[in-house]
Amino acid sequence: MKRFMNKKFLVVGVAVAVLLGVGGAAFAYFSTTGGGTGSAQVGTSSPLLIDQLAGTPMYNSTIDGSAYQWSMSYVPSTGINEFGNEITFANGSQPLNDVVVAMANFDKTGASDLGPLPVTLTVYTPANPETSADVLWTDTETVTPPTTATGYDPTPTDPTNGIANFDVTFKNFTSNVYYPGTPLPKTVVYGISYDNSTVDSAMNVQMSYEPPLVGTDTAPGNLFVSTKNGSDDAAGGPTGEVTCSDVNTTFAEYSTASGNGGECGLGANPAGNLIPAVEFDTSAMGDLYPGGPGQDIDFSVTNPSNIPVTLNKVTIAVATDSGLVEATAGYPSTDIAGCYPSWFFVSPSPVTVGETIPARGTIDWLGGATISMPADSVDNQDACQGKTIGLTFTAS
Repeated sequence: MKRFMNKKFLVVGVAVAVLLGVGGAAFAYFSTTGGGTGSAQVGTSSPLLIDQLAGTPMYNSTIDGSAYQWSMSYVPSTGINEFGNEITFANGSQPLNDVVVAMANFDKTGASDLGPLPVTLTVYTPANPETSADVLWTDTETVTPPTTATGYDPTPTDPTNGIANFDVTFKNFTSNVYYPGTPLPKTVVYGISYDNSTVDSAMNVQMSYEPPLVGTDTAPGNLFVSTKNGSDDAAGGPTGEVTCSDVNTTFAEYSTASGNGGECGLGANPAGNLIPAVEFDTSAMGDLYPGGPGQDIDFSVTNPSNIPVTLNKVTIAVATDSGLVEATAGYPSTDIAGCYPSWFFVSPSPVTVGETIPARGTIDWLGGATISMPADSVDNQDACQGKTIGLTFTAS
């Protein structure tokens, strides 16, 4: 029996129009006659956004916020501009659905320098990061961190006292070179960057201990880092925080081990090497193969407009172009030769939703549909084997 993999994507639904009208009466105050023409604009809502929900983690080094131990500061005294790691995903190459970065805020409620703060995540190929050809994906999210009432004031019984923990989720694929649904290389380098000196001097990236819960660190005891000004002296630089080596403006790999008799570097921590607390989620579903069980298609619907929108149905279909399956919906260059949409069955389609989505609101729809490959085909389906199958979502 042939086995096939099916993977999910971020897809945008079509617009759902909401007509707004105002009734009234017109009165003539002058005795006259005449004629003319004119027009009036009828308002519409913004298009609904339909996202296929995440699958499973392919790399996860996050920790329970209550188990906070340490975090990396980007304050001027460390001078850090970008901080990250080289990692290898579990189960090899997978499509990327989202990345979650765990952060901590040490500032007090009412402090004048709290967010909003733009935070950027960049995913590179392992070779020579920081060149445009090696950037796979980048996203910037502007966050306003939660605050703490006391500021950082740890106690032996509560090391998290005064710390507001929160997550930043990155999943905006639309403006980047990485195609949604295209598998990433099995090994990548990621970097987290933001300017802590201008907005919030108390925002840190949380850390956890090697090894990660899912996936592996490609080079244990090493992390990627760069500084704003290339200086490692009193003017700024992470010596003593990340590594004993000199760090410059190039985002590059450095050993976190202690120096000769020194205590600098994350490897000096008695509990072991520290790594950023992040999670990479794939949108991959389970195995899909002829005669096998259907795989659930879960999705969320977001209403970006300022008025409520009623969503009646969502039609889910295999993405096609010129009679062939598209690996990435909307990209004809990803057509799969010899792989036909008639070999896949989505049920039910459309999915009856019947929900009113509030202004700026989101609903999750779980288990509403499945995709399967019927066993009664007489065709040789080898052309689809191991391929990504694109899906489209249409709201009505």
